[in-house]
Amino acid sequence: MTDEIPNGFMFTAEDAWAIVEDQGNVLAVGFTPHGMRAVGDIKAVELPRIGQFVTAGETVCAIEGFSGTTVLHSPATGQIIESNETVARHPETASGDPYSHWLYKVTMSDKSQMANLMGREAYQKMVDVV
Repeated sequence: MTDEIPNGFMFTAEDAWAIVEDQGNVLAVGFTPHGMRAVGDIKAVELPRIGQFVTAGETVCAIEGFSGTTVLHSPATGQIIESNETVARHPETASGDPYSHWLYKVTMSDKSQMANLMGREAYQKMVDVV
């Protein structure tokens, strides 16, 4: 698992990553290597339903590992348009390269909420302190 943070990714304090897709209308959300180390090898992922409307800060995803369980909160308000069923069926796939395996995608109804996310440097400082 690589810790190198790719360009263009933004982050929440609970180790979710987010990247804008579809000309800025869709946000793909995944789980960082730092978060994965905290929960251990992933054994189950509970994803949101397609069509579900979520608000920023709402719990939308649960990740169960051998060392613990964590939840991810939606970084933006909007509607879930995709859930990664491959990761749901084979959660270990997300562990190999976490930045390549999104968990769900949400259409953003308020793009200004992106200002609440951390950039690459701020996130790196946060995980270096922990």
